[in-house]
Amino acid sequence: MLTSIFTRSLGFTMLASACSSTATAQTTPPLQSVTERERQRAETDGIRLGSFVLRPEAEGALTYDDNIYAGPVLSIEDVFLLTRVDLDLQSNFARHGVNAQAYIDRETYFDRTSEDALQYGLSGNGFYDLGADTRLSAAAGYDRLAESRSSLDSARLAPERILYNTLYANAGLAHNFGPLETELSGRLRKYHYEPTMVGGISVSQDTRDFKVAEGALDLTYGLHRLTRFVAHAAYERRLYDIRIGSPDFHPATETDRSAKGFRLEAGVERDVTELIQATLRVGYLQYEYDDPRISGINAFSYYASVVWNVTPLSTIVLSAESRLDETVSPRSAGNLRDEFRIGGRHELLRNLILLADMRYAYNRQVNTTIKSNEFEVGIGAHYYVGRIGRIEFAANHSQRTSPDPAIEFERNTVTIGFTAFFD
Repeated sequence: MLTSIFTRSLGFTMLASACSSTATAQTTPPLQSVTERERQRAETDGIRLGSFVLRPEAEGALTYDDNIYAGPVLSIEDVFLLTRVDLDLQSNFARHGVNAQAYIDRETYFDRTSEDALQYGLSGNGFYDLGADTRLSAAAGYDRLAESRSSLDSARLAPERILYNTLYANAGLAHNFGPLETELSGRLRKYHYEPTMVGGISVSQDTRDFKVAEGALDLTYGLHRLTRFVAHAAYERRLYDIRIGSPDFHPATETDRSAKGFRLEAGVERDVTELIQATLRVGYLQYEYDDPRISGINAFSYYASVVWNVTPLSTIVLSAESRLDETVSPRSAGNLRDEFRIGGRHELLRNLILLADMRYAYNRQVNTTIKSNEFEVGIGAHYYVGRIGRIEFAANHSQRTSPDPAIEFERNTVTIGFTAFFD
């Protein structure tokens, strides 16, 4: 997936996520975006296996990174090779659907081999139509990942990247009462961090392990074809494996970051014109922590996105949101984040797509005085070689500034790669 190369070098998928969320909310988009058209171009006929279609992809990319440890002072440069294989199995039933995905990738560094990482995952999802207006959906998956050095919670001084495993399961029930669309959903996630070696000694990461249970209700009321009122309510429970009451919990040196909270938002989705689709939700979020030494959070919450198809060949996406990120840092109980993004794609030629993205985030770590600002900007290009595959180029600059010099960094990457499609 060459899009993933661009994602890795830029650190975010601005257009893909924003365009998909907007497209989901409307049944007949006035104009197909460049992102949607490119996605359809990358979908090959695949290999037919009865009632299923298998779409394999193989990817290779070289990336130059001038600060592989995302260090605040000493920058160490290196080049790494990414090799990846993706398998996407989709059903073509007349009704209902069952899909599965699997991937494996390896990052191999030329000099700093301690940064090498093998990552893989398997997931599946499906939906079952109980009638014309009711749909039941479910999904589950497993990933084995390597922690990014530039992550705010990353153990950047560890001699090697820390590996962790994630398990998740989702279920949802959607029903339409005429113009009122409703969806009730639930999600379970579990994170387990593997030990890391320091000076030949295995150091446990058990204090970072946690699980999350979430439940949400989404309502959409179509006032008419162009305007839809929306409401979102969610409840979340976070539990760390080592917490108050656990034999391994040491209250003198540790805090229990387990928490429960909710988020309420309401707003509107509107097709401003045939070329502009916008979403705005505002609301309130509240979290309470099990450890009485951690103050609760009460904050204004919001989400906004605008998809502007400037011309049939150009798409611009803007988004803004506030959220409470989970944390695996033992010194913080979460990261309250305000994030703003803008991105664009332009179809210069039928087989040449130009990309540009920018991101800014303001972070406040819960139960500390640490604040930080993140800035990221990147450019790229996708060149399609017939139905054989796609060549991609990307260049990215990212940085974090903070009164705490330990979490500051500045980083530049350049990537060139190729993804092969198979029919």
